[in-house]
Amino acid sequence: MVATNLIKKNSFVFAFFFTSGLVFSQKSIIKIDKSPYAKLHSVGLDIVIITGGFWKNRQEVNRNTSLKILWDRATNEEYGYSLSNFEIASGLKEEIQQGVAWQDAWIYKWIEAASYEAASTADEKLLERIDEVVPGIAKAQADDGYIATQVQAGKFSKRWMSPSHHEMHNMVHLLTAAAVNYRMTSQTGLLDVANKAAAFCLKQFREHPEIMREYPLNPSIIMGAVELYRATGNKDGLELTRHTVDLRGSKYQPEKISSNWGRPEWGEKEQCQGGKKTFGQYQDITEQKTTPVDVELIPYYAWNNRKEPKMSVWLPVVK
Repeated sequence: MVATNLIKKNSFVFAFFFTSGLVFSQKSIIKIDKSPYAKLHSVGLDIVIITGGFWKNRQEVNRNTSLKILWDRATNEEYGYSLSNFEIASGLKEEIQQGVAWQDAWIYKWIEAASYEAASTADEKLLERIDEVVPGIAKAQADDGYIATQVQAGKFSKRWMSPSHHEMHNMVHLLTAAAVNYRMTSQTGLLDVANKAAAFCLKQFREHPEIMREYPLNPSIIMGAVELYRATGNKDGLELTRHTVDLRGSKYQPEKISSNWGRPEWGEKEQCQGGKKTFGQYQDITEQKTTPVDVELIPYYAWNNRKEPKMSVWLPVVK
């Protein structure tokens, strides 16, 4: 049984769908229809249209400005490099990878955002641009599933030299982008690349835990692996998540170069202490407690490694 409650205020439509095991759309922001713990399920971006108000304005900024800037950051040959790096990695160009070690992630993030936008607007030109990018990424992937242009295109001499080379970071953003692209467009080109990359990463974690325990520099590896599993049922994503979490248990002793986010061992109740990236930690929640705090918003300038900040977001900080 489905109960629908629509509230219209200032041309803004809120839609809440309560469901018991029903699937509404592949094109929802997150896919949790098979989760036994989910009480609410979001509707598809192709079903609900925001017609005005604050979020309509934010959508237009995202569509007309942010998405275009991200594409420029990923493709502009003066400072973007991402597409060019894939061409170098696949042998189409004889150059060396340019940009930062996490340059690949920029094009993956653009694909993720563009896929959501295409689902919401049915923008054919955007879909065509995504389809043009994917084959170049696939061509750069090694036979064993590894894909990281900062290594394949010669910036670094070999694989897994250092967690700061961002190989895992880039590949898990590939998993996220592929999962979203598959759900929003039903295309499987990028998904094929992601499934091979997930299998490769899982094999690495199983066979070389003493090395790989240092490579999840932040919990994005968990996010990408879980999204792949949710979208496709590929258990490599679920197992990759489990290996990552298990290696970061309370007995984990981080190297100086890596962050020390972690979790208690399964069954422990005390919360482990972590560093600045502790938002991915586990804790006992059988007894929920909250404490009111004063919060202020501060601007965080994205692209702060550029001469002039191009965009900013506001972060809540406890006073």
